[in-house]
Amino acid sequence: MKHEITPEKLPIWGEHIPYNTGKSKREAMKINHLPGLLQLLGTLRDTFETKIARSSTYFDTQTWRAGIRKGLEQATFSDIPTLTPYPVKGSCFAVILSPGGGFYSKGLKPEGYDQARELNKRGISAFVLDYRINPYRAPVYWLDLQRAVRYVRFHADDLGVAGNEIGTVGFSAGGYVTGAEALLLDDVPPQAEGYTPDAIDHVSGRPDFMGLIYPVTGFTRNPSMLSVLTGEDFFDAAKRPVLQRRYNLKNHLDGFVPPLFLAYGDKDPLKDMLDFAFEAEKRGLPLKKLIVSGASHGFLGVKDGHERWMNEFSAWLKSICGGEER
Repeated sequence: MKHEITPEKLPIWGEHIPYNTGKSKREAMKINHLPGLLQLLGTLRDTFETKIARSSTYFDTQTWRAGIRKGLEQATFSDIPTLTPYPVKGSCFAVILSPGGGFYSKGLKPEGYDQARELNKRGISAFVLDYRINPYRAPVYWLDLQRAVRYVRFHADDLGVAGNEIGTVGFSAGGYVTGAEALLLDDVPPQAEGYTPDAIDHVSGRPDFMGLIYPVTGFTRNPSMLSVLTGEDFFDAAKRPVLQRRYNLKNHLDGFVPPLFLAYGDKDPLKDMLDFAFEAEKRGLPLKKLIVSGASHGFLGVKDGHERWMNEFSAWLKSICGGEER
């Protein structure tokens, strides 16, 4: 089996990273001691079902076991977000990929590195974002993506990409990060306490196009996942409806919206994306939609789901951006 070499990771922030306090994550988490299978089943239930979780225990434990304990995430609030570059010489486009994982983990290989290599085969430069996750809270996830867009645009010449054709693509929870970066953030430097913006923070963080692949777009049908973004406020019954409205992406389509590519399976349990698509179409927004028949979340149930979205996405990019190589 051929060994694939992963390119060097590029730290996207400077010496000081907003919301990194250095404090222990363990003190902010609730960890259970269930056997692995029971823990995983509980996590999947809280991720996809409509029942309201009683606490963040399953999500926190999954983060602890699958990420922190294995050294994939720091044990303190001191993670360093990075971009892994997969450039293609002469490419018109640069795509920043945000893998999914429910905000409590990240599928960096299947929804990051593997997808980047496939985009490369289609002549598209790609960058895989390793963004911060649980127990960090909103807006840290999409602030990392905004910084990544700015970083690539600021260093476009050095990275060998076109600075005016930089887009974002996200999968599942990474799709939410992608949508939130474009729709929930103002294009201003970070306002985090104690953080001093640098030159990169003054570059535009708005993507030129956006791809949402079987994305999370809201939390009406899978409400418990929202607890990862909002922490203990989610478990306050009075605050929860307000948070669900605030973090439903369909409610934020009245401002800046880049050309949008949306792909999902018709058997996907995350149905909020249907409401998002309906609202975007009602507003006449620039939307290209691909529905994969028979596919569940992650295009499970079909063999060519990822190939189909890649081919459709590549053709769509050429149609909206001109598609001529430099």
